Amino acid sequence: MSGPMTTSAVIRDPALPGLETAMRGEIAPCLSAALGAASNGEWSLLSATPVRFRYRPGKRAIVQYTLTFLGLKGEFSTPAALWFFAGGKAAKLARKVTFQGLDNSAPPPAVLDPATGGLLQIFPYDYKVPQLAAFLREPGAYAPDLLGAAADPADAPELVRFRPGLGATFRWRRPGGPQVYVKIYPGVNSADALVRLESLHRAAPPAGFATPRVVGSAEKIAAIAVEGIEGPYFGGILATGRIPEIQDAAQRAARALAGLHRCRVAVSSEIDRGAFVQRATAAATSIGTICPTQGKAARHLAGWITRTTAPLRLSLTHMDVKPEHLIVTDDAITLLDVDNMARSDGLYDVAMLEMRIHSAFAAGNCKREQAKAAIRALLEAYSSPGDPGFTRRYTWLRACAALQVAKHYAQNPSDRWRECTAKLLHAGRPDIQPNRANPATAFGEGSA
Repeated sequence: MSGPMTTSAVIRDPALPGLETAMRGEIAPCLSAALGAASNGEWSLLSATPVRFRYRPGKRAIVQYTLTFLGLKGEFSTPAALWFFAGGKAAKLARKVTFQGLDNSAPPPAVLDPATGGLLQIFPYDYKVPQLAAFLREPGAYAPDLLGAAADPADAPELVRFRPGLGATFRWRRPGGPQVYVKIYPGVNSADALVRLESLHRAAPPAGFATPRVVGSAEKIAAIAVEGIEGPYFGGILATGRIPEIQDAAQRAARALAGLHRCRVAVSSEIDRGAFVQRATAAATSIGTICPTQGKAARHLAGWITRTTAPLRLSLTHMDVKPEHLIVTDDAITLLDVDNMARSDGLYDVAMLEMRIHSAFAAGNCKREQAKAAIRALLEAYSSPGDPGFTRRYTWLRACAALQVAKHYAQNPSDRWRECTAKLLHAGRPDIQPNRANPATAFGEGSA
């Protein structure tokens, strides 16, 4: 979801008392006061727009902002994060974090905000991903490893996505060639991710899908560069309103996911029934804290997941399927963002894509008939008539997926976040069961 976060989502958490202030509109003066001593008059904070947040009740929260400054060269904007921890961890980190090569022409890398007790870090500084700052300080030093050649000084890396504590993705043009995408991972080791990406790229064509080719890596900064893929995203096709094109893309997406699930690529994590139950319980707690009016529905769904048995069939699973992670070209469906792959039940990928289609409708990004056509085609193309346990497994996994996508909306509030959260919890209800002969029966009032 794009756009600024509304400030109507106010969280009162005794373990994180400053979070309530951080979610309100008056946070800019607090942050300005915290930063003021470091500016020496060379820049000033104009505004702080909350964008999204991640939250673990009673333990931790991260509120991401877009900060706009007025400096000696004019206005400039940059991402930032305000970290909250139960206990005194924020103050300890503020004392511990040190950086080199800074001057007063830019905001400092870490400041303890006394008004909220949060640790403010301004991009590219991130205590969990310190190599981000090293990369942007001297990108040319890593160009031979990432681009295969020296970088053109005129083509600087362009930030595409930043998630505090989880890394960042940049768009960077190769000299005389197409652009690549550089992802910098948290921690200091990207070797495992590199092996998975290369193994999956080799296994993909025979299985009926594609992944971007790895073009370089820089282990010192835990960075991997992959080729850019030209083509429309599934979400863009869903929004066009052309039913035959939507149906074709959904069928191809189902076949691509089935191909992924047949691949034998080693992964380090396994998401079994216990892990799904734990995730569902945590999601319901977050939803109930952020949006109390939906807490009962979320807890009811999580309780049903906990009480119900559904024998899972473990295979390679994407675990984070979204319309923007599927590029549709004439040759293949290209799967993006495969970093969260795990050994789990592949039907979860299908359920996640269904819930993302529901959310596209709920957010006004496609019409009801387009969403229905996409889900009907997706389930018809993926489900197997010889699988007697399909409905039971899929209903259970769809409830798990609904809670995760609903939590995403609750933690990324924008204009329709309450409505979207409610519709997703409704769509995941177990009494609205999918029917392979007519998958549109999965739609109930309030969903797509």
